[in-house]
Amino acid sequence: MSITETKFIDLLEQYKVIIPPIQRDYAQGRNNEEVRRIRHRFLNNISDVLAEDYNDAPLKLDFIYGYLVKDEGEENKKDSIPIFKPLDGQQRLTTLFLLHWYTAVTENKITDENQALLANFSYATRDKCRKFCEKLIHFIPNQEVDSKPIKLQIENQPWFFISWQSDPTIASMLVMLDAIETVFNTNNLKNVWEKLTGDSPKIVFYLLEMKGLGLPEDLYIKMNSRGIVEPL
Repeated sequence: MSITETKFIDLLEQYKVIIPPIQRDYAQGRNNEEVRRIRHRFLNNISDVLAEDYNDAPLKLDFIYGYLVKDEGEENKKDSIPIFKPLDGQQRLTTLFLLHWYTAVTENKITDENQALLANFSYATRDKCRKFCEKLIHFIPNQEVDSKPIKLQIENQPWFFISWQSDPTIASMLVMLDAIETVFNTNNLKNVWEKLTGDSPKIVFYLLEMKGLGLPEDLYIKMNSRGIVEPL
């Protein structure tokens, strides 16, 4: 078992991050009062550390637990990397994925290299969630002043299936993207990509890689029963 303080982009450079089927849906974009309150507080905390005049310590998102497996489909390739499957931290990692994608496309940082890194994040809970993430990574929204909100632009794309609006995880991701866009515009956040990915990142977490702790599914059940797994 090893613990390291890291940032999201470094995690994607080291591993393919796949949300395993045993995890539940992404919930931070749900539209009920409690979740809206949690989402508002979380995004405000993120906005505070990304502000131009912020010079204090980074926002630390606590521990993210997971286990490593080999990518059997890529194991014979020289540049293959292991798969990290989070047991706790799915919600925060998904929000960070959306935050990094939004920042990349709005600050013209969506290079081939950055797209390849973002592609190292995926969902295995349902096939449609995986496909949505793949499509999102390669989508460049219109940023003109009179353009529609990014959520609506995504929903209007020919690759976006209407049935996806009924998927709890995809619907939640769209709500979160809309909330991120609102926070960025309201607080006039700028030069965020460097603050997320540079040498002095403003958002970090402690990565705990678990090995030799029994079957992942059993471990997840034990953690969940003890209240260790994040509620959102």
